[in-house]
Amino acid sequence: MRWHYQWTPHDLWDFDGNNENILFDRDGRKLLVHFDKNGLLFILDRTNGQLVRAAPFVDRLDWGEIDPTTGKVTVKNTPTREGADICP
Repeated sequence: MRWHYQWTPHDLWDFDGNNENILFDRDGRKLLVHFDKNGLLFILDRTNGQLVRAAPFVDRLDWGEIDPTTGKVTVKNTPTREGADICP
């Protein structure tokens, strides 16, 4: 294994992240795009795993937010024993 990327760090929401990866080339770069169960789209450089861009692809996303350039996740809503509505 040469690199890995954690789609949902400290995944409390059971966003397994087992969706397929789409490989493509653009402007001489080998890239990978991943639409995750957490409602976010990730574009990575597939040669080294560096994040190129991240963005939401759903209308409602309230579990957290992501910095589009660094990939840093900020948690906003976590599961509770009583239950919590979390989107997506």
